[in-house]
Amino acid sequence: MDKELDCQKPKKVHHGRNVRRLREIFNIKQKYLGDGIGKSQQTISRYEVKKILDDDILEIIASFFCVTVESIKTFDDESIIKLVKDKLNGADNSVMNETKHNYTLNPFVNEKKVFEEKENLNERQSISAHERIGELEMLLKIIQDRIVALEK
Repeated sequence: MDKELDCQKPKKVHHGRNVRRLREIFNIKQKYLGDGIGKSQQTISRYEVKKILDDDILEIIASFFCVTVESIKTFDDESIIKLVKDKLNGADNSVMNETKHNYTLNPFVNEKKVFEEKENLNERQSISAHERIGELEMLLKIIQDRIVALEK
């Protein structure tokens, strides 16, 4: 009888740890997850140490990873890995079909945004470098003029 009770003990729930484990399965850094759901890396770090997360936060994170909130709450390594593999392979999975959103996990979702930001940064640096060169040329001209004036 005691053995039956031992088998029926509920698993310890730790939503934050489950989010971290899911993130690690996808080999995603906290910053990337944060960018994907509109939160900071620090916020993701705080989520990962919290035992219980609000359902609205879990819904956002579940949507990002294309899993259900329930799969995060009752995280099991084997089942979540199978779930994700099935999703990535396009298999019909009843748990995945329960999701309310049809998101696809794409590690290059923000690629265009990052590329544009890099282009803008390069442009600003180029303009800044040209401005500095112009200032240095003006200073050189002033110094040359003073040297010429001193030689007279």
